[in-house]
Amino acid sequence: MVLYVPTVNNMSIEEDSGEHLNTACHAGNLQRVRSLVSSGTSVDYQARDAGGFTPAISCCRQGHSEILQFVLEQGANAELASNYGGHTPLTYAAVFKEYECAAVLVRHGVVLDAINMHGETALWLASRYGYLPIVQLLVQGGADISRASNDGKTPIVVARQHNRTAVVTYLRIEVNWRRRRNFATVLNSLKGAPTNSGMMRALQCYDVARVIGSYL
Repeated sequence: MVLYVPTVNNMSIEEDSGEHLNTACHAGNLQRVRSLVSSGTSVDYQARDAGGFTPAISCCRQGHSEILQFVLEQGANAELASNYGGHTPLTYAAVFKEYECAAVLVRHGVVLDAINMHGETALWLASRYGYLPIVQLLVQGGADISRASNDGKTPIVVARQHNRTAVVTYLRIEVNWRRRRNFATVLNSLKGAPTNSGMMRALQCYDVARVIGSYL
C-alpha cells in the first residue's frame, strides 16, 4: 500500500506548514506561531534549505524570546543544530548577542557546552564577539571556561585576541577565583583529616598537583 501525501508546489503539506512556522518565528508573529502549532505543525521542523533552521533557531537569530519560550513549552528540542556550522539555538543566541533568548535556554536546562563544527561553545562565541552579559550568564550557569575550540583557543584567549577587554578581565577574575576556591577546598580537606590515612584519602579525591600548579 502506498501512502499518499498531498503536496503543495512539490512540498508536502507538513513541510509547507513547517516553513510557515519558521517564517512566523523569524518575523516574531506569536499569534501565527500559536495557530500553526495548535494545528499540528511540528515545533522541531527543520527547514529544507541549506541552513536547516528550526523554529527555536529562528527565534534566537532574531531575538524573539517570548516565542522561543512558547515553542520550548510545546516540546521543542533546544539541542537541535542547524546544517550551517552545526550551531545550536544557544550558540546562535551568543553570536547574535540575544541575551533574553540565551537566558530562556539556560533556564530551560540546555547543554551549555554544546559545540559547533569548529568546537566552539556558546561561551567561546560570546567571548569572541565581546558580549559580556551572555559571557556572565553562561559562566554563572556553569559553562566550562577552559573548553578550547578545535584550534586550541580557550574563551579567554580568543577574547584577548579580539581585544574584548571587559570579557578578558571578567574571565581572568573568574579563573583566579576558581583556582583559589579549589586550593582552599584541598587545604580544608587536609586539615579535617584526623589521621594520616584520612589525609591520604582526602588527597586521592583531588588532582593536587594540578590544583596547586594552577594556583602558583
